[in-house]
Amino acid sequence: MKIIKCVICGKKIENPKTNQLTCGKICRKAYNKASQKAYRKTDKYKAYQKSYRKVYQKTDKSKAYQKSYRNTDKYRERKKAYMKKYRKTDKSKASQKAYRNTDKFKSALKAYKKTDKYKVYQKAYQKTDKSKAYKKAYNKAYYKAKREK
Repeated sequence: MKIIKCVICGKKIENPKTNQLTCGKICRKAYNKASQKAYRKTDKYKAYQKSYRKVYQKTDKSKAYQKSYRNTDKYRERKKAYMKKYRKTDKSKASQKAYRNTDKFKSALKAYKKTDKYKVYQKAYQKTDKSKAYKKAYNKAYYKAKREK
């Protein structure tokens, strides 16, 4: 008669089956979970995942999933949150500053200012309290500087 101990709880097992390491269902699940967790940390598993991911991303199934995922609210919320954080970074600010100096941006801005959408926006903006407060402060500073000359 052979007796071994369970690798999870330490309980004695009499006459274990071949390759039996645990005493029952709960310990077996725990052992499998622990061994899976350990396996996922190995270089072999990581290399396999990397190669599998490259192949999978080229499949039609993956592309269809990505396309449908981009239309979900969950994706939009995550993207919005990410962009909100990203815009505060120095990298983003530097990129925006560089883009504003390009001819492409300047020509697009010029074209946008000629559109009806921009004119409607300007009319609406000029009626806001923010715009009025800015004009008032600007005029006050402008005329004060003019009087001092």
